[in-house]
Amino acid sequence: LFFFLFFFVVVFVVLCFFKTFFFGMASTPSLKFNEEELRRLCEEDWYQSVCGPSSPVVRLNHGSFGCAPKSVKQERDNFRNEWEKQPDAFYYHRLPLLTSQTREVIANSLNVENKDCIALMDNVTQAMSVISNHLTWEFWEGKRQKGDAVIVFEWTYGAVTKCFQGTIGRLGGKIVQVPLSLPIQKEDVIEALKKTIEEVEKTGKIAMVVLDHINSPTGMVFPLTEMISLCRGSLL
Repeated sequence: LFFFLFFFVVVFVVLCFFKTFFFGMASTPSLKFNEEELRRLCEEDWYQSVCGPSSPVVRLNHGSFGCAPKSVKQERDNFRNEWEKQPDAFYYHRLPLLTSQTREVIANSLNVENKDCIALMDNVTQAMSVISNHLTWEFWEGKRQKGDAVIVFEWTYGAVTKCFQGTIGRLGGKIVQVPLSLPIQKEDVIEALKKTIEEVEKTGKIAMVVLDHINSPTGMVFPLTEMISLCRGSLL
């Protein structure tokens, strides 16, 4: 009996080792780059076109920080040089024209009939700050009541959530987060949003729903069209 138990334990340990070594390693992607791989990555055409000369540091995240494409930097320098040569002429004459043209391009891209509905912002955080301040005035003016909620996703970019916490949160508004967990499919996102909307509507009103398109921490593309349809069907 002792020999049988000993043999069984040895076989079990060996099988676990082989499973971990062959299958576990094969299914787990490695995020480590050796020096040769980094050098090759720096020399790739796409990286050269964006960042210029090779660098010992390869920045893979170009979302919030990092280098802009060379073509963008060149155009930025052109505008800056034009502004520095004639600041007043650029500010009072050239800039309004450029701004109007830019808004028109964006309006056409978004199928917005009136370009005056388009506002140019430095980044998403600034845009959400403007929106949260507008919502704050609705609370001050009595258009919104204590307990009215803003729904955001649990994975929504932190600065966006804090915009609402620091404004309407101080006036009695609620910030409700849609719970999410990995692994996740698009259907799971819609179902989680639907359940959260239903729960909030049981006890109060929804002031706003903030929808992610490309989610910040995961890079996942959320089903924006379906989420908009869900919100319109629930809130209208």
